[in-house]
Amino acid sequence: ILNFTFQDRDHKSFELVPYEQCNGDPGLTINQKVKDNVLKEIDNINLKLTEILVNKEWEKFAIKENKNVLSNLLIQNRYFRYLLKKSNLIRLFITRNHEMRIYGYFICQSHSELMRKSLRKKSKIQRA
Repeated sequence: ILNFTFQDRDHKSFELVPYEQCNGDPGLTINQKVKDNVLKEIDNINLKLTEILVNKEWEKFAIKENKNVLSNLLIQNRYFRYLLKKSNLIRLFITRNHEMRIYGYFICQSHSELMRKSLRKKSKIQRA
């Protein structure tokens, strides 16, 4: 059931009123428990739809930025990086094995800490 509120012929608001029909007894049953369950299910569906759309957009962005990320991680000279990205030769310099080693630095907690410590030491970055 939808409960609409109008004021001076203008629509002000609406409220969804979930109900159970003929659940053993003739008629309609409206109670807070049913309402809470239905509204929770609607929120869960909305959350899933939002997560799916966000994840889809994130994947598009990650694919688009893949060359930039790899070249920034592995090649210091910006002119050389530019040429390798534009010519797609970056794949010749960055092997699958090399990518997997770098990935290991990000997913493994101990390797990640080692990488951060090494970079801090090299660049004299203080821990925030």
